[in-house]
Amino acid sequence: MNPGTTFIDRDYDPLGHLWIVLSAPTGRGRVAVVNLTSHNPERRDCGDHCLVLGPGDHPFIRHDSCVYYKRARLRSLRAMREDEARGELERSEPLSDDLLLLAQQGALASQVISPSVRAALLP
Repeated sequence: MNPGTTFIDRDYDPLGHLWIVLSAPTGRGRVAVVNLTSHNPERRDCGDHCLVLGPGDHPFIRHDSCVYYKRARLRSLRAMREDEARGELERSEPLSDDLLLLAQQGALASQVISPSVRAALLP
């Protein structure tokens, strides 16, 4: 899975959020991923460096949504492939290059992502 790949993994996330692959695989076979959640500026769900996406930005998005940097993490490509083989992980349309870049920049600027996720995003 390449940066910009989007997917829904019902085994990993029963609520069915859309996830975005932000990085190339690390040497340990993991990728940085982040999900979208409903945008509510009063709750500040997306934390610092909010990136709001709306209908038209991606076919999955039906209402204002934000990149949820608080939940960014590393995932094993092997586990993701296993979920896909079992039919639990369904790929969606890839994120556009422009939106991927904005999501990556927001992650690097965010104070809420883990050092391991940040390291995966750096060349």
